[in-house]
Amino acid sequence: MKDEYGIYNAYHYDLWGNDKDGYEVNDIYLLEKDIVIMDELLSYPAEKELIRFVKRLFGLKKGLRYANFDITGEPEYTLYINYNEVPVGEFRNQGNM
Repeated sequence: MKDEYGIYNAYHYDLWGNDKDGYEVNDIYLLEKDIVIMDELLSYPAEKELIRFVKRLFGLKKGLRYANFDITGEPEYTLYINYNEVPVGEFRNQGNM
């Protein structure tokens, strides 16, 4: 079976808001282009490897718990990254290899 890969651009969010009132994305910034992500990294338990990468890429603290991350969306389009229900950023699919 051939491994499937997606090519993504990573975007970081500038947020307004707080835990009580909720968050709103004020602006979005391109963080990195042409990131290759294997499809198998989008499901548990391999997802931990992707979360490690997300923490490094987005400059998040090393001590953040994996269980509090949530990666949602459709791999063919956009993957949204949240930590403790706070939006962190997204990966936008640029095509498959």
